[in-house]
Amino acid sequence: MVKLFAVADDLTGANATGALLTLQGLRVATLRPEGLGKLPALSGYDAVIVSSNSRALPADEAYARVRACFSSFARMAGEGASHFSKRIDTTLRGNVAVEIDAALDELTDAELAVVVPAFPKSGRITVGGYQLVDGVPLEKTSVARDPRTPVSQSHVPTLIQDGTRRKVASIPLGDVLRGSERVLERLSEARSSGAKIVVVDATTDDEIDVIASAVSRLPFQVLLVDPGAFTASVVLASHEVAPPTDVTPVSGPVRGQGRVALVVVGSATPLTRAQIKRLAETLPTVTVPVNARALAVGDPLSFDSVVAQATAKVLDAISARGPQDVAIIVTSSSSQEDTLDLASLDRETDRAAGTAATNLASGLGRIARTALESSRGAVCGLYVTGGDTTLAVLEEVGAAGIEINTEVLPLAASGTLIGGRHEGLRLVTKGGLVGGEDAAVRCVRHLLEHGGESRE
Repeated sequence: MVKLFAVADDLTGANATGALLTLQGLRVATLRPEGLGKLPALSGYDAVIVSSNSRALPADEAYARVRACFSSFARMAGEGASHFSKRIDTTLRGNVAVEIDAALDELTDAELAVVVPAFPKSGRITVGGYQLVDGVPLEKTSVARDPRTPVSQSHVPTLIQDGTRRKVASIPLGDVLRGSERVLERLSEARSSGAKIVVVDATTDDEIDVIASAVSRLPFQVLLVDPGAFTASVVLASHEVAPPTDVTPVSGPVRGQGRVALVVVGSATPLTRAQIKRLAETLPTVTVPVNARALAVGDPLSFDSVVAQATAKVLDAISARGPQDVAIIVTSSSSQEDTLDLASLDRETDRAAGTAATNLASGLGRIARTALESSRGAVCGLYVTGGDTTLAVLEEVGAAGIEINTEVLPLAASGTLIGGRHEGLRLVTKGGLVGGEDAAVRCVRHLLEHGGESRE
């Protein structure tokens, strides 16, 4: 039976939360927006997380999508779930306040939304209501210059209050340090004062556990709002869960052929480029650059030509690999100089905001699909960066979602495809602002060790 239902604003975020839940022994499915209707049986999972893919949408569209996700689950699963969560980005990108409102409007039994934005294992903490990344306020980091969803407010209660019609309260770190009884008191006081949303400071996982202990003892339903650590802690505090099952490495490649990890780079952040550079310096790789502008513009002839050329280069690299494992990197941004300004391209071509980004992600997804279909099973798994690109890959291969198996590193998840022609293929996903410079190396090594066998 589903114990937890959550909605995330992008798929990599959904996967990151799912990975934390698998570490608690839960069986987890993450789904694309249409995936709920395609999942064979909800009852087979302890937790279901749907991506609304709404981070970069206008506020009214984001509201509608998130509310529809909660409504659809209620129709399918009835009263089964005991916990509901709204997954937010660790750097507060997207429609944070509007999507909390959407969830609360649909979940009429939820009397309070408890917001714990901290994710300490990735350097995201909340102090005095301010969200810090490695000690730096959000508005002083690269997130402030995000091309689609820039963040200019680091104070979480203010950011949420500016976008909601509900009263927002906060609980400072000092109260959390006094223990769960004090947090429980403060939550009850906030509710009595008329607050419907409460933001709570945290700087460590132990402090998050303190908050979770308090929330699990509240005598009313609560909407959990966080990047994953708080939700996982509440589930652990509220349920007996089985110990997690380790991922077992598969047997080695066949016919003396090396294993192939296909890397699809949809993020153009400086951190992602540094991670891919480290990957190319550390492991055998072949880089397949693609014409980002041709994909983003979306002219059918140019689009198809770029896809065909990139697919051919991927297949050539697979054929030439010999006995050595190899990572084939499909990327639209190898350097700062060739990084496309997608927002400017939309304005230049007089199209709706986000069109170029959607086209580019679709093109990368199409390349992944055609390469998989033509490689005769040589690819042992996919490593995909960027939520839009991850969603596009799933749409192209016809998968409803991903069964999450484990966490490769904080905010990077490993799982296998649910449904479609490549059901069971291993996939590792990671956001563009996640991990150190060795993150791509660690993710690809995980694929090469745990991916499916070559079927050539």
